[in-house]
Amino acid sequence: SKLRPITSTAAAMESGLVSCEWLKAELERGGPDAPRLVDSTWYLPNSPFAAPEGSGGAQELFMKGPRLPGSVFFDVDAVSSPHPLGVPHML
Repeated sequence: SKLRPITSTAAAMESGLVSCEWLKAELERGGPDAPRLVDSTWYLPNSPFAAPEGSGGAQELFMKGPRLPGSVFFDVDAVSSPHPLGVPHML
């Protein structure tokens, strides 16, 4: 099926996916109901996709930029609960 552009905020929130053009227009419009951008980048420890050697992790890389204007960082590890069996990094 062919994707159609989303033309309203309600439709965008129902589908969960929006175009770059829609996001740009909504961010420029601003206001209390404008979308908020949240970066929840997380690196799996001890994997080939781990944070670059010597970095302070995802939050440090977020703070150094580049990042989407107005975005905030969400630290997944800070809010995760330990697994009862001690298994690390269960999401």
